[in-house]
Amino acid sequence: GNGFVCMADIEDAIQEVFQAPHIQVMKNCPKFGKVILAAMVHELYRSGLGEVLFDKLAATVFSWCHVNRELLPGYDTLLKICCKLGESKIVLCEEGTKHKLQKLQLNYPSDDVTFALKESPDLPWLSKYL
Repeated sequence: GNGFVCMADIEDAIQEVFQAPHIQVMKNCPKFGKVILAAMVHELYRSGLGEVLFDKLAATVFSWCHVNRELLPGYDTLLKICCKLGESKIVLCEEGTKHKLQKLQLNYPSDDVTFALKESPDLPWLSKYL
């Protein structure tokens, strides 16, 4: 009311950002969902584009899982997880297609994904790609 911002106001704003529903969804999604999201951030940054093909994303996920001695998911499993991420509106999926050339976009800033996944206890190696 007095026009001044106090420390409590700043702490409330920080808590609001960290408790945002989309951040919580990302933190709580299945292991391979987290790998897919991190791979999306990586591929979007690498390419400089706003979208990535599912096929390229899957290749990155397979490569990371192999290098980090993680169980390799099946191609169909990755596609299903992408669809689930699409249903939760974390990822935007190209309308009407569910195949290897499907285009995918993040619906939130890549910084939000990095924040949500940088300290995933179930995937300690993931942070090196974020």
